Amino acid sequence: GDDDDDGDDGEEDDAVYKRREQVLLDEFITSVTEEKEKQSRIKDAERNKHRTKGPLDPLTGYLARFQDEEDLQEKIDALFKRSVVNLVLVLVLVLVLVLFPFFAVLDHLPPPAFA
Repeated sequence: GDDDDDGDDGEEDDAVYKRREQVLLDEFITSVTEEKEKQSRIKDAERNKHRTKGPLDPLTGYLARFQDEEDLQEKIDALFKRSVVNLVLVLVLVLVLVLFPFFAVLDHLPPPAFA
């Protein structure tokens, strides 16, 4: 009876040892992966630190991702159309803001004397 108990303890010890080994291996892999990611971020930052970032970066990035000459022309046309629509909206807004006070003043003027 005692020999069977000793065999079970050995299997439990092996299982515990394998589990500890797996945990250590997982921790090591995680640590190595995190270090590689950190080094990659450092390299990216170093590579990009000399790049000038400006307000036109999204626009030039959009234009730079063209497939062929036709695609580039379509991107430029789309931007131009959007720009024209935005310009018209801005002009309408300015006219409303400028003319609204003028019409508000007209409402408060006394009626003409001949009326």
